[in-house]
Amino acid sequence: MRKYCNTLFALFGFFVLTVFSSCATTSMVDDSTLFGRVFSSDSNERQIHLFDSSSNEAITISSNDTDSGFTTWECEDYGFGGKTLIEFGYFSLGETTYGFVLYDGGDEGEITHYSRQGLDRRWDWGENGQYSFVITPDGNGRYYDFTNVPAGESTKPAGIYKVYKK
Repeated sequence: MRKYCNTLFALFGFFVLTVFSSCATTSMVDDSTLFGRVFSSDSNERQIHLFDSSSNEAITISSNDTDSGFTTWECEDYGFGGKTLIEFGYFSLGETTYGFVLYDGGDEGEITHYSRQGLDRRWDWGENGQYSFVITPDGNGRYYDFTNVPAGESTKPAGIYKVYKK
């Protein structure tokens, strides 16, 4: 009975978040200055492998290559928890901050545009900024897919995640 109640509570929570979650619109900035740089490969530090879909270039970067390492958030299924499904983060090189998304709990992903908007943190990526992820102060992450949304219009989240700062 307890397992049934927990499942019912999780589904109710997911429904409430889906209904009352905020909408989003797209925005993009050019992060192409990262590519063309040579980075070290210190095996003692975490390395991530990133692809930039706008320039079709890839890069491997170690946390030692950045000014302060990687700042990341791990995202799990909102209702059921479990393994890390996606990870969002950022790092700085000089006065420029770069965002990234890593897929399937691994070290491979894509370069994103990272921004802080009030208390929210936001990542935009893909061709013409078609994907967005927003983390709110309550520890929830919302994934938006603008693939079939007309320019300038908003949409509801395509997925909701529980987020933990790593």
